[in-house]
Amino acid sequence: MKRDFRIALYTFSGAPMSLRNDAEGQPVPATVGDIAIEALTSPKIENGQPQTMTGIDHVKAYSLAQRIFEATDDVELTVEEVMLIKTRVSEHYVQPLLVGQVLLLLEDGERN
Repeated sequence: MKRDFRIALYTFSGAPMSLRNDAEGQPVPATVGDIAIEALTSPKIENGQPQTMTGIDHVKAYSLAQRIFEATDDVELTVEEVMLIKTRVSEHYVQPLLVGQVLLLLEDGERN
């Protein structure tokens, strides 16, 4: 399945969500890709505690994050890759406004 990681995330009022500023200090709208990459490249968390991962799991997460980062178009994903991203995003972030949007966009592939 193909997913667009360039989709920006918004608050309920329609303002872009931002996790960082550009060189001029202006907020940069957060995208599904930004969230997925951050979650995939952060420590795996279970029950609030960092967990070790196998070398294979590290490489899978890194390779998927790199594919998303380098994408200039939609990214072809397996069901397992979508599940990995959804799991890691849910572990890493706690804000329902952010996590909910990302999970629904990964599930549906488009904004409703």
